[in-house]
Amino acid sequence: MTETMGVITIGQSPRPDLVLPMSRIWGEGLTVRERGALDSLSRREIAALEPSDGDEALVTRLLDGSEVIVGHREAEGLVAEAASDLAAQGCDPILVLCTGSFAVQAPGVRLIFPRQILNSLVRALPFRGPLGVIVPHPSQEETIGGLWKQEGFEVITAAVSPYRFERDPKGFLRAAEHLRISGADMIVMDCMGYSLCMREAVRRAAGVPVLLASSAVAHVIASAFQ
Repeated sequence: MTETMGVITIGQSPRPDLVLPMSRIWGEGLTVRERGALDSLSRREIAALEPSDGDEALVTRLLDGSEVIVGHREAEGLVAEAASDLAAQGCDPILVLCTGSFAVQAPGVRLIFPRQILNSLVRALPFRGPLGVIVPHPSQEETIGGLWKQEGFEVITAAVSPYRFERDPKGFLRAAEHLRISGADMIVMDCMGYSLCMREAVRRAAGVPVLLASSAVAHVIASAFQ
């Protein structure tokens, strides 16, 4: 049976850089309908969403490819609106393309949050030393690193944005080298924006297993809904 799955980015849609690689894993069993939390907003309105008062920063991309940073509190409400819109269009399940934690509901619809999948996969994988966590923004080293610590892991963090890979690919090598020297035994690339080529750069430099969020989530969804 063909499912119509909704996909929500916290930036603007479409996101072929994310959805096309995931769709290759899903095959023809899933029809995808995209929606961006920032789709209907102007540049001025988006600029007003910058994090403040200790709010968590979320890093995403606009339609023109530029990087923006929005606050979690504002983004959560926009993600909820996008979920309601996709649910009204008959999409089920709905995937939120962000590894952040969201208190979003869409009654009668199956919502998929990558954070829950990543947590379960890391717990299932064998490793002996600290967990290395790569995040897009330096402020997330404390917030996202703290989430992994709450799960009981010893954590080492590094920050490098997926949207600066073409301009500064060595930033990924520096992050991987930092985690390697610090003793990370496995690395999680904790953002849906990271790609397979970014993972490969980190894996070669760090020499340890590297879990890519987008690939891991895509395979789990394929196993359930394909």
